Amino acid sequence: MGASSTTTTSQWSSKLYLDEGSIVGSTAADGGRLFITTKIKGGSTNILVFDAETGKQLGKLQLEPKK
Repeated sequence: MGASSTTTTSQWSSKLYLDEGSIVGSTAADGGRLFITTKIKGGSTNILVFDAETGKQLGKLQLEPKK
């Protein structure tokens, strides 16, 4: 008799508010994480990291131009 398994996929929905003038530059997924890159007026870039299973934001990397 063979073993059986059940896979449960949870669905989630999230709303991300960007600063005025910001645009989404790119998105990527890897290792259970979602990465969203946003470009901000003035040259700054943010990389937002989310858990792909829950949609919870895990972190934010802010890249600023050197002045």
